[in-house]
Order: sequence, then C-alpha cells, then structure tokens
Amino acid sequence: MIFSAINIGTNSTKALFAQAHNDTWQELSRDLEITGLGEGLAKTGLLSPQAMARTEAAVVRLVAKGRALRTEKIWVAGTAALRQAENSHQFQELLAKRGLKLEILSGQREAALSFAGLAHGLPLSGSGLAFDLGAGSLEIMEGESEELQRTVSLPLGAGLLTEEFLSSDPPTHEELQAMEEHVDKTLSSIAFKARGWLVGVGGTVTALCQLAEGKRVYSRDLHGVRLKLDQIEELYRYLSVLPLTERTSLPGFENPKRAKLAPAGAAVVAKILSTYRRAELLVSEAGILDGMMQMMTTSKK
Repeated sequence: MIFSAINIGTNSTKALFAQAHNDTWQELSRDLEITGLGEGLAKTGLLSPQAMARTEAAVVRLVAKGRALRTEKIWVAGTAALRQAENSHQFQELLAKRGLKLEILSGQREAALSFAGLAHGLPLSGSGLAFDLGAGSLEIMEGESEELQRTVSLPLGAGLLTEEFLSSDPPTHEELQAMEEHVDKTLSSIAFKARGWLVGVGGTVTALCQLAEGKRVYSRDLHGVRLKLDQIEELYRYLSVLPLTERTSLPGFENPKRAKLAPAGAAVVAKILSTYRRAELLVSEAGILDGMMQMMTTSKK
C-alpha cells in the first residue's frame, strides 16, 4: 500500500510518500515547497488570502502526486500557523472543497509526532532532549531512548521572532539583542533535567548544517551529522550581518522566505544549546512527516 503524509507548516509544506507493509514502511519520495502560510500572521492574527491560495495550490499538487502513485491513505496535518490564526477555519474550508480533511495538530501532538519520527530515524540510548524548530513554534521534547517523557511547545518560531523583532535588513544590534533576551527568558523558564543527547529537527537546523558542511546541494547525508555550538554561534553572527539578498546566495538559504528567517532561526538553535549546556547537537532529517507515517502504518491514525 502507498501512504501519503502532508504537513502544512508556517513557512513550508512538506510531503512524504511511502510504501507500507506489515507495520513498516519504505520511503518513495519527499517533497517540499516554501509556501509562507504564516506570512504576516504575527501582526494581523490572520492568514492572508494570498498565503492561503499559495498553500492550497501546493497541497493540491502534493495530493495529486500521491494519487498518481495510487496512494490508499492521505493524512493532511497543519501546525503552528493554523493553531494561531483566527481564520484557520477558512483554510480548512478551502481544502474541504477539494475533498480534503485537514487536521490541525496541537503543540503536544506535533511534538509527539516529531519525536516518533526522529526516534525512528536515529538510534537513541539513555535520556536526552530533542527540539523541532519551525517558523511558527518551537517544540522541545525530553525522552528516554525511544520513549517520549515530556514535551513543551513555545512561541519561538523563526518566522514569529523575525516578524516581532527583526524589521531591519540586516537586523540592527538593538533588534538582535531584544530578540536574544526574549529567547533567553522564554527558554530559561522551562527546566529540563535530561543531560544526554540533543537532537535538532527542522529546516533551520538542516540549512545551518548544510552551510557548515559546505554542501552546495542539499543531501539527506546531513542526517546524523554533529553540529557544534561554536559553529552555530559563528553562523549566527555571519547571517545576522548579511542583507537578505546576500543570504539567498548561501547553501540552504536560497529561498528568500527561508533566508529571511535565518538570523532568528540560528539564534534560537544557539540559545537552546547554551541554555541546556550542550556543546553539540545531532542533526535529524527525520521528523514530523516520519512520525505521521509511523502512526499511519501502525494503524494508530
């Protein structure tokens, strides 16, 4: 059987297509489109008609691909932007007219799926922390091997912080300082005891790793790479002084919508490591889509 998992994030819409058999699955392909559903959300509290139209079109394309593969089950889920927007029901209605049911995930559900995905993709032993940084929110998870113990969802998405704090191009010292203080305060209020591994998931983590590794073209070989705190802090300083037009020339940040969020995203990643006293993180290319597929193939969805 072919299963399709589609995740609508604040900045990107992603899909995983897989061949499923006897509670296991094998990846066929993955797709990603930068759709910017949450553009302007922090200021208006609303999804704009343009952003909804872009994202609807991407979802329709991904569903069509799944159907061309003769998929038997499609799960369409949305995260932070759809949780936060006052008019998210309008987007649900747009997809309903296409015959598609959209599930809006709670922060806890999103974190659980992300953890299930990374635990499937990486061998984890002992206790540790994982985080999934998106444009609209940050999920932090505490686990013991493959068992999720505790989760928290925080309003520290890279897009949210960019819209709230970083209006200049490039950001000013004062803007960056205000953002950093806000991130520090928010993270320090959440006490996690685990002192083992730290796994990072999300487009920002992948792009930072790609840049650090000097890979001009994205590759899933980044999965399992170790990224050190001093590397991340150096990249944060570098990205923060570049204007947007120059950031788009860098590997991993070619799309202007992603490049715009780069300083805020790098700041959050660096602050997570320093707050929880980690010298490095393990990059995971397995995340929420993999968790969704796990749920689908084990008949839990």
